[in-house]
Amino acid sequence: MKKILVLFSLMLMMASCAHKRTQDLDFDDAPATKKTSAAKKTDKSGAKSEASPAELARHSGIVVDPQDLAALERMTKAVELYVHKGDKKEFTALCKDKRFDCYVADKFFPAKKKKTTRAVPPYASGSKMGLQGEERVQVRYEFYP
Repeated sequence: MKKILVLFSLMLMMASCAHKRTQDLDFDDAPATKKTSAAKKTDKSGAKSEASPAELARHSGIVVDPQDLAALERMTKAVELYVHKGDKKEFTALCKDKRFDCYVADKFFPAKKKKTTRAVPPYASGSKMGLQGEERVQVRYEFYP
């Protein structure tokens, strides 16, 4: 009985999909997805190109300047140094900055820093895992410009 039900439902599904026209399956201009002006930009020739992440953030209300991007790059390098070589100096200095929320082993880092409540989601986040001797280390950060 189960085999008949499975076979019947499979045939029903195949029959319902078989009558779709190719016009319904046009993936370039799908009606279900909305294209925003922030996601795409049009140049003078009419061709569409992808917007940069900084430009997307600017249109969404988050302002990211080159100094913020430089701090984000330094944090990425500091996380790698902390996980792979155990160098805490640069990582701790950057985590004290109010723009970063840092976590080591799922605990807020540094422990004395107060967590800031924010209404916007983070602009960027990162995570790195590694072993330091016998100890497993996971380091995460969230960046709010």
